[in-house]
Amino acid sequence: MPELPEVQTIVNDLQILTGDTITGFWTDFEKAIKTKDFEKEVVGRKIKSIQRLSKNIIIELSSKNAIIIHLKMTGKLLLNFQFPISNFQINPNSKIFKQNAAEFHKQYPYFHHIFFLKKHGALVFSDIRKFATLELISLEKLSQIEKTKGVDPFSKNFTLQTFSRIISEHKNKTRHSRVTGKNIKSLLMNQAAIAGIG
Repeated sequence: MPELPEVQTIVNDLQILTGDTITGFWTDFEKAIKTKDFEKEVVGRKIKSIQRLSKNIIIELSSKNAIIIHLKMTGKLLLNFQFPISNFQINPNSKIFKQNAAEFHKQYPYFHHIFFLKKHGALVFSDIRKFATLELISLEKLSQIEKTKGVDPFSKNFTLQTFSRIISEHKNKTRHSRVTGKNIKSLLMNQAAIAGIG
């Protein structure tokens, strides 16, 4: 599973896609997609921004929705991927795509989701273990989720004083508890205290 710095690096690399348009979407693993009519809702939408929330990659769209990608254990994103088959990346509903789908899957067995882009070829979502997820939610719901998260370790708000306060609050909450496992590890893993670790 990629750790927080690696997810941030991926988000940094994906910034080039800001302003591009999703022209098509293909998947061979619907189970990973947590939203009904995902393809219908994302195709034709412009990418407004790409950010990170904890270990989630957030792709904000022009429709006031956002794609949430969690890479889980083995998820990878391949940027500006060019398929060896001519014009293969233009339209996932085209005859050339469908005719070569079997050959494509044989050659790239771990490519499970593809975003076809107007300017940058394709953004390929590869996942060997098939634990990674895709979801489309409203920006309003995203804002609500953000409020449940603790301070981000990469933010300017994460100072030594902030960390000391979080530890003190955690210590006070568990002082009278019989559970001895409430140690520093459990604090670091608590997303409501510090977002994105663990």
